Amino acid sequence: DHFHFSPFTLALTEDSGWYTANWEAVGYLDFGAGAGCSFLTSSCANYAAANPAQEWFCSRDGCSHDGRYKSYCMSDMFSGNCNLDEPYSICTDSANGGSNLFGESFGSFSRCFEAAETLDYLSDGFIYPESGGVCLAASCSGGELRVTVDGTELACPTGTTLSLAGVGSFQSGSLACP
Repeated sequence: DHFHFSPFTLALTEDSGWYTANWEAVGYLDFGAGAGCSFLTSSCANYAAANPAQEWFCSRDGCSHDGRYKSYCMSDMFSGNCNLDEPYSICTDSANGGSNLFGESFGSFSRCFEAAETLDYLSDGFIYPESGGVCLAASCSGGELRVTVDGTELACPTGTTLSLAGVGSFQSGSLACP
């Protein structure tokens, strides 16, 4: 679910004569889809500055643009010094459950939600801060987004912040509702 290749890339590798392509790996590559010509003709910094709501370039750790991954915000030698989301935990994969800090939930109905302000989570007598993203079960009911946080289902109206202070083991902090 994480790595996708375009049909062009697989055809190119197969045509080289050195590889047999795994056509099961073909997927939709949505990076920059619908972003317009300025996405291609501007630097990433200029594009991001001119389009504050854009989802392709990041400024801090959090979630991938499609909400399926927790991600680090970083650049590398291939990104032209553009900060891009580098996924490190797949919210939609139930095998990622692990330690389950922050009351996280992993599975097909889970999505990544970014902290609007640092989340402080109490576990085993210690407070763990999180300022990036957390994976939570999400659903829609009556046209309203709902998230399940530490076993409590809460409404998460679009464009608002959801305070988690006192919800389950959260001591403070809030989520950004997409």
